[in-house]
Amino acid sequence: MKDNKEVKDNSKKIANFLLNFFGGFIQKISLSLILNAKKQAEEIISQIKRGIIAGFFMIFGSFFLLIGLAIYLGSLLDSVPGGGYFLVGSVSLLSAFLVVIIKK
Repeated sequence: MKDNKEVKDNSKKIANFLLNFFGGFIQKISLSLILNAKKQAEEIISQIKRGIIAGFFMIFGSFFLLIGLAIYLGSLLDSVPGGGYFLVGSVSLLSAFLVVIIKK
């Protein structure tokens, strides 16, 4: 009977050891996966922020570039009041229209 009891005790010890070993192993793997996912999410958010900021400055710069171009063309076309603004606006709208048509 002692042999049977010793075998049960040994099997319980081995089972507990295996459960602890694999439990710790799985916990380490899941922790590393969570940390990796968090790092990737932070990187994606950072890229989105940079894209939004770059887009804002691009639009801002383009706006002033087009205003300056319109004023310059207006000074060249003295005979037509607002001719520079009309010309720049027309080219911008035509470009936007072409982009929409080409995208389809």
